Amino acid sequence: MGFRSWYLWRGMLPFTSLFSRLLWPRATAGVLATYEGRLLAIDTGDYLMLPLGALESGETFAEAARREASEETGVDVELRDCVDERINVYGGVERLYAASPTRKSPLADPSWEGDPTWVPLEEVTDRRWRFDRPVGRYVDALVGGANDVDVGQRSTPDDGSTTDD
Repeated sequence: MGFRSWYLWRGMLPFTSLFSRLLWPRATAGVLATYEGRLLAIDTGDYLMLPLGALESGETFAEAARREASEETGVDVELRDCVDERINVYGGVERLYAASPTRKSPLADPSWEGDPTWVPLEEVTDRRWRFDRPVGRYVDALVGGANDVDVGQRSTPDDGSTTDD
């Protein structure tokens, strides 16, 4: 066993989490939730963010995407297809799922991240998005049909559930 493996295997030693993040960047998952011509987002005042965050230990991408939407916006979602898979800004894998609210859920109260909001689809390209995400391109693919715009690898949620197109 190499030193790095031994050090991380021991766990809870000083700097373990720092080393693990440098050596194994965290994976992230998020949603592109649409409802009645609007996209779910978090407004920070300076820019908009998609509901997105890091996977927790033992969590699948799909579980993380659902959890992040609920935690950050108060909206429970049902996932459809994975519309984009790429390397995130931290060097880990990121998946974005098309989603719909499971019921008419109220938005959460503002948090340290920002105010949950529904952005009209026609305003998406005019707004500033965190990390300059091509959110307009994602929305075009969702609205225009999966074959109209290539936004990356598509798949079904990785938790064994089925999807409706």
